[in-house]
Amino acid sequence: MSAINLSTTSLPPSAKKLKISRSSFAAPLKVVVGPNAEEFFINEELICAQSKFFKADDPTLFAIFLSWLATGDIESCSEFLEGAAPPHSEVKLIEQTYAQWEQLRRFYNLGNFLLAPSFKNAAVNLLIETSKSLLMSHNMFPCRTVQELETVY
Repeated sequence: MSAINLSTTSLPPSAKKLKISRSSFAAPLKVVVGPNAEEFFINEELICAQSKFFKADDPTLFAIFLSWLATGDIESCSEFLEGAAPPHSEVKLIEQTYAQWEQLRRFYNLGNFLLAPSFKNAAVNLLIETSKSLLMSHNMFPCRTVQELETVY
């Protein structure tokens, strides 16, 4: 009978250091790939350690993405920051609008990361509306940082 080699030399570097936890033995993550929708099952911790694609950094953004998938409308999600809440001052209204603009910018980045062009387009349409509000109603430029400006262009 031959011995089984348990060497980790062929494993990726992060898999060698991956800590095993109780969740390592939970139900596997189902990944569907290709035009024939071939299914693969993999431990979630293992795949997330190797690919940021499978790791949601912001559950709220991802929840809004899922809501958009179901409805086709970003604004239908309760976590979407709307500028419609009556502010107590114009400064508060401007801050709400900037917060909404920032959230939409992050939606665009998530759509880019997930390779979801229709979601990106929906985010851009709302970015344009929000930008118009800032420019026309408050005479303010929507981008306050270089990072925000880079997203737009």
